[in-house]
Amino acid sequence: AAVCTAPQGITADDAQAPGVLLRYRFEPGQKLYFSVVNGSNIVVQYDVNAHEVTHSSASVRHFRVIDVYENGNAQLQLTIDRAYMRAEQAGSVAVYDSASSEPAPEEFVQVENTIGVPWVNITLSPRGEVLDVRTMVAGVNDANVTNEVQNNVLSLLPEEEVQVGDSWSEEYTVGVQIDTMSTLQREIRMQRTFTLKAVDNGLA
Repeated sequence: AAVCTAPQGITADDAQAPGVLLRYRFEPGQKLYFSVVNGSNIVVQYDVNAHEVTHSSASVRHFRVIDVYENGNAQLQLTIDRAYMRAEQAGSVAVYDSASSEPAPEEFVQVENTIGVPWVNITLSPRGEVLDVRTMVAGVNDANVTNEVQNNVLSLLPEEEVQVGDSWSEEYTVGVQIDTMSTLQREIRMQRTFTLKAVDNGLA
């Protein structure tokens, strides 16, 4: 998955020198555009029978800051601007392109209903924690949206102060769909590490 960070949205508030407290500073009306690209190739085996399932998708999305509260928490709305998806299973291929006038295949009807409209409200803390998710489209899994935000957009910042050169790790999971016509997924555990490289005029 693609990770898009916005350095201008990360502030370092001086607390006790020489450490800094890293927090996101949201402002109403801000927009963050990002792309997400996913691909998977899975072999599903039942006894001696096996078949291959291949998925690929690419999308352009954006968050818009709707409101910022006194405690620094912010409400964001997510919109998918463009999507391309392809699934192949047992020789059958389904393709969906939101820019095309062709109707969406059955597998991607739910995705089609989310294109171009704000479809989820998300409340985030200044650390980047997902505090609340409220979808506006029926059938969308809130847990999947939470993972989307945490994994692809705003990484979780450390609770305590850090110094330049310090590193911290974040564990997360990604879901891999194992069948084109079901929601059955396998969770893959992952970990990434961040390092504070510099602080300049309050920006980290």
